[in-house]
Amino acid sequence: EILIHGYSGRHQIKGFTILFEDPFLYFRYRIEILLKEPLYIDIIPKQLYMEINVEKNIPYISYEAHLSKHKGLGTNILGIREYFPGDDYRKIDWKATARALRLMVKEFETHLYRNVIFITSIHDKFFLGEPPAIEILLQLLLNLSIRIVESGLNLGIGVITEREILVSNKITKHNSKYIYTLLASVTWPLII
Repeated sequence: EILIHGYSGRHQIKGFTILFEDPFLYFRYRIEILLKEPLYIDIIPKQLYMEINVEKNIPYISYEAHLSKHKGLGTNILGIREYFPGDDYRKIDWKATARALRLMVKEFETHLYRNVIFITSIHDKFFLGEPPAIEILLQLLLNLSIRIVESGLNLGIGVITEREILVSNKITKHNSKYIYTLLASVTWPLII
């Protein structure tokens, strides 16, 4: 079993170095294994637990339901119309009924939840520094993505690098692990 630590994304491995040593350092063995063909591994980004006030820091992202001009159950009244058999009696507007001398019911606005799409463009300079900016960007994207999916919204993610374009399918609560898979497949440049 090999445990590999590294930066999240796709990495190319051309070989391994295994070091054996005893606790007293009496003997030390080093074995280098070179592979005929490079091996590609994906390292999954770890989730960084930070509290982000999205509405304050990124005001154009809203987790709230957007009102639409479609009939449905809601709190805002869209209009008043004549009663039809089968309408819910709790929607009867008694003041409008008294004015019109026939049964009138309220129609409410419905809440529509929209899809969220994240598109991020990454260039090779994001891989520099300690810790590299790509780690912070991927952790931020991971946190926001998990938060959006858990709130019930559908999500799409697009990642553009200098070598590839990664696009996710629709991500929901039920397939949220795909977020990790997509972010782990970002290819790092061979020379940083």
